[in-house]
Amino acid sequence: MMFYPTDPLASEASPNRSPASQPPVDDAAASVDAVALLDAAFDALIALDSDCRVTALNESARSLFAELNAPDIQIGQRLAGVPEAALLEAAIEDALANREESYEDQVTLGGHMYRVRINVTQGSTRDQAIIHLALQDVTQLVRLNRARRDMVSNISHELRTPISNIRLTIESLFREAEKPKRKPSREALKAISRETDQLLHLVEELHDLSMIETGQAIMRLTEYSLHQLVDEVMARMQDQSEGKQLRLVNDVPVDVQVLCDADQMRRVVVNLVHNAVKWSPYKGKIVVRAVSDGEEVTVTIKDDGPGVP
Repeated sequence: MMFYPTDPLASEASPNRSPASQPPVDDAAASVDAVALLDAAFDALIALDSDCRVTALNESARSLFAELNAPDIQIGQRLAGVPEAALLEAAIEDALANREESYEDQVTLGGHMYRVRINVTQGSTRDQAIIHLALQDVTQLVRLNRARRDMVSNISHELRTPISNIRLTIESLFREAEKPKRKPSREALKAISRETDQLLHLVEELHDLSMIETGQAIMRLTEYSLHQLVDEVMARMQDQSEGKQLRLVNDVPVDVQVLCDADQMRRVVVNLVHNAVKWSPYKGKIVVRAVSDGEEVTVTIKDDGPGVP
């Protein structure tokens, strides 16, 4: 079998040149190149027929089977013949049964975590299906992600306590009868309060990230007044807004009730208002509005800043 280049530039350069006059490429040489290319891949690549019998595999796949105590796997052998590879055959059977063209999963083989990608070329019948497997070792990636999540969780936990203590100390100073009388002292306390709120905001974001990535985030849906929620956010951002003499306006109708996780919703609004405070010019205005449309409520935060680029 021969094949010919289809480069349009080559055709334009020699418009009268017939395909037969072009230099043929030996199919055997192309096959050798393809095998060499597949063997150079880091991923384990396996081709199978509809009965899950191996029809081709690269060197990475052979190394994988060697680790699974099947170093002599042969063309025509079923994956079920390799004890730990039975999981792969089960995944393939699911893909064939559901006539899925592509399928992804994560399995443990030989103590390593693999991301498995299955591509199925469906024929007119199940017996004519061609299956290609790609297995990528993600053990180190999973380990690093777990370490990163643990680090984020630990940082947020360790920072929360001293920040909370600082915050309590500041509040007690404000409440005490003998609190500082001089304006510079009061302004210094307000500055400390603003910075503490900022640190606490960052810690909460780290904690939320850790909870989401570990799948431990739980939504507690309750009916809540959106106007009250925005009031709470603005009270929290009051010190930061006063530093720039910003005016915070709650334009949310008092009768708007929403079904939400109040804590998570509050954090979302805090993030948006915090950004508005950060980018608003001196003596600007920040307005929070809400429009109810059937079962949905659209919340908008408008400020005098440059906008999102």
